[in-house]
Amino acid sequence: FKPPPAVKTAMSLLLCSNDVLLQIFGLLPLKALICISQTHPRLRHLVLNAPELWRVLDPTEEEALCVTDRILQRFLQKSQRVRCVNLLRCPRVTGKALPHLQQCEHLTKLCLSQHCEPQALTHLARQCSRLRVLQLMMQAAIVERALPAFLELCPDLQELGVGRDVDLEKLRPVGAAVATVAVAAA
Repeated sequence: FKPPPAVKTAMSLLLCSNDVLLQIFGLLPLKALICISQTHPRLRHLVLNAPELWRVLDPTEEEALCVTDRILQRFLQKSQRVRCVNLLRCPRVTGKALPHLQQCEHLTKLCLSQHCEPQALTHLARQCSRLRVLQLMMQAAIVERALPAFLELCPDLQELGVGRDVDLEKLRPVGAAVATVAVAAA
């Protein structure tokens, strides 16, 4: 009996040390990590219990369709040092998951398009004061009410992206505080 090449490759992976596997897994996209975690108990344990693999959530367009509030919550629970969360292309994530972002004190990039209350965004700004990049693609009234908190509480903020319906005149003071202000194209 001669096993197929895929089986040989999988068996070869299992011979690698955890350190080597984590280096390999660190180069893979989210979808691949999820697939690997479903192949073998050792790989599942390794993927799901390695916080360094869960520092960036920036799904591709295809992966974004699979991200839900529950998956976001689990992702945020896996890592104590999440650096980037991009939910712009995640239609199945609602504002209900946002409170879980408040534990991400190391967050430097946050991209949101979900409807949420301005108070929730203000509280988020208090907890995520290390933000350098912020994109808020939601209703102008919400952005305009929440933005002052981010400007005040996130001194390292360098890039700000907003939806096309945000009044640029109201953002005029932002120019001095933020290096780049971008408005989404029509």
